[in-house]
Amino acid sequence: MRKAPSLDNVLHYRNDALMLAFSKNNKVSMRESSELFLDLKRWIWLIGTRPSESPPFPSFPEQWIIDNYWHEFILSTREYTNFCTDFFGNYIHHTPTPNGLQGASPRLAAEDLPEFIETNKKTLEDAITEVRIKLGIKTAIRWYRELPKQYPVPDRPEYN
Repeated sequence: MRKAPSLDNVLHYRNDALMLAFSKNNKVSMRESSELFLDLKRWIWLIGTRPSESPPFPSFPEQWIIDNYWHEFILSTREYTNFCTDFFGNYIHHTPTPNGLQGASPRLAAEDLPEFIETNKKTLEDAITEVRIKLGIKTAIRWYRELPKQYPVPDRPEYN
């Protein structure tokens, strides 16, 4: 098994064309794009260094801006593939978790709303804890408190 890359090495990766494209496509400043690209690299590092038998790391609609950046990166197939193989030894697949739901399906929401809320609450708590342990409290606060305020969930079907 390949040794996990250091977070510092991953964070030093540059892709100016991607940052510019994201800035233009999402109407954010280059400074914001650069900061969000750091978030994306942390996100991919977190996912890429988890044990292979781990369930997908949950993303919630509130992290849409990081997910959107990931989509933008994946569209640059050669750069994204090279990034993954250079740092992680393999391609990091994007495995969506609709609305962060793992075992808390829309059907459960319709049938037992309190259980649905409790299941999602536990999933969210576990995700925040993992981020805090592996990336620090500042990243946990940024991803789960600051980014949702700075970039509210768009009023689009894929996020509702």
